[in-house]
Amino acid sequence: LCFANMFLMTLLVAKSKSVEDHVSAIAKLLPKGRVLLQLPEGLRWKAQEIIESLEKRGVDAIVSGARCFGACDLPLKEAAACEAKTILHVGHRPFYRKTESPVPVFYYDWPMDFSVDENTILKEAGKLKEEKLGIVTSVQYIEAAKRIADIMNRNGKKAEYGGYVLGCWAENVQSLRKKGYDAIMFVGSGLFHPLGFDCKYV
Repeated sequence: LCFANMFLMTLLVAKSKSVEDHVSAIAKLLPKGRVLLQLPEGLRWKAQEIIESLEKRGVDAIVSGARCFGACDLPLKEAAACEAKTILHVGHRPFYRKTESPVPVFYYDWPMDFSVDENTILKEAGKLKEEKLGIVTSVQYIEAAKRIADIMNRNGKKAEYGGYVLGCWAENVQSLRKKGYDAIMFVGSGLFHPLGFDCKYV
């Protein structure tokens, strides 16, 4: 059984982390030379701000115009065309299988911090008939998912944080299912990731 989406917009309030904060962390990863920046759809509206912040730090950066469908979907032809020395892939962690690339690829998952309201979590969790829950998430919500598992464990539910999933890779879900959990809970936004769980929704 699968319980998809833990009412994310209701339960979690994102704490603001500026582009400058993220770019400061990103710039430390990059070697010298031109960088091709690859952004997921949800961050494209920040592209200009990210580029300006990178350039302020002396990074020669170009934004990929191609749509990004995951950590395996690298803009290799674009990188060659613009003579990039590095690809900076934002929004994912490295793919679970090695992806061949003629230039180094640096991944930055753009982590988000959230305020998790314990009372609200417990109110919504109380609506669930399932007592044993395996919890998975996408990379941006890892810390929030861990906090939710902790809250549930301290308040009568048995919950285990099982790791993150990709749209095409849900091995962590299968590992939790083998442990006999009543349901799999996805902490995140949208149905893209849960649709890959291959299990029944409740």
